[in-house]
Amino acid sequence: MKCKSLIGGSVVAVLFFFSACMKVDNYAAPEETVRGRIVDTEGRPVFANAGSSSVRIKMLDYGYSDNPSEYYLNVGMDGSYINHKTFASTYTMVPQGPFVPVAGRENVEVRGDTEVDFVVEPFFVIEWGEPALIPNANGTVTANVRIARGTDNPAYQGDLSQVLLFISTTQYVGSNNYDTRLTSVLTGAAANAFLNVDASITSTASNGVELQSGYTYYVRVGARGAMNGEVPEAYNFSEAKKLVMP
Repeated sequence: MKCKSLIGGSVVAVLFFFSACMKVDNYAAPEETVRGRIVDTEGRPVFANAGSSSVRIKMLDYGYSDNPSEYYLNVGMDGSYINHKTFASTYTMVPQGPFVPVAGRENVEVRGDTEVDFVVEPFFVIEWGEPALIPNANGTVTANVRIARGTDNPAYQGDLSQVLLFISTTQYVGSNNYDTRLTSVLTGAAANAFLNVDASITSTASNGVELQSGYTYYVRVGARGAMNGEVPEAYNFSEAKKLVMP
């Protein structure tokens, strides 16, 4: 009996020790919404890759810590973002991408449904010409565009170093989702010649791969220069266009 009492007492002591040391997470699941748009100084969307590989929003939760770890919100292809699972708190929000770096917004109170828009100066703005896309009989497509600077900031007036015609069979076309066999790449002087003029770029048809009649494709133009924003090697983009090959 004495032995059983000792064992029982030891078990109780161990359970008490672990219950005292366990830290219970009493935080409610995040359920606030934060949303908004990233636009240029003329109100045009800053087009992006789907995800965070070209434009993103850095979040710093100062309601939780004086020295918070950063995390990022994805931005959609149309420059908008939305997150329905954000903790109610006080944030600093900083958009990052192929535009002149900005300080962002401090002391943003996220409660309920909070909308926060940002105005930035993209390195380049790409607009479609008329007509935007011309299908060719040889299984290629020609895109008409105009690329202009989106900022007068003297620190960001470098040459265009790349112009690409991205083509994909999915609507999420971009530098993270395209067919290398169809996508044209211009570099150096050939790319810089696109700046501030109406210009055309035609897709490739390499290794016998070409745009197929009756198939649907998604097309957009991307451009970048030697300067980088806070997302390395990010492109400025045109809006994506749907193409059904005749």
